[in-house]
Amino acid sequence: MDWCSPGQAFLILLHEGPFLGVTAEAEGVADLCRAAGGVEASSAAVDHWLEHRNQVPGWREFLERGIILDTIEVAATWDRIIPLYERATASLREVPGILAATAHSSHSYRSGTCLYFTFLARPEDPEEMASTYLECWRRVMDV
Repeated sequence: MDWCSPGQAFLILLHEGPFLGVTAEAEGVADLCRAAGGVEASSAAVDHWLEHRNQVPGWREFLERGIILDTIEVAATWDRIIPLYERATASLREVPGILAATAHSSHSYRSGTCLYFTFLARPEDPEEMASTYLECWRRVMDV
């Protein structure tokens, strides 16, 4: 994959509406991204994401490997998003057996955005899969 490097993050934006509005919005967002140190990526990054975004193993494959996972959708105003992300992912990382604690936003509005927290965990004891799953949910909801 020549369009990304390990640890590199991408911001993919879709602008919809009348041509002039879309053009102005896209230019304004591009200016903001450049001002924040962003670099325009090849369209191959978007093409790859669109092509592969739904190609994930089914639940059964994860469960057979002793892995529990889920996505939790939480919305907040802009002033609360960064602390919410930081606190929720930090709390998830404290769960024994956690493999991943991440979040992404895919629906943003003037007042805020929606984060999709995704967690994967593999408890040492398979008998703890249900309690680990509930603990992950509890931690995000508590934040």
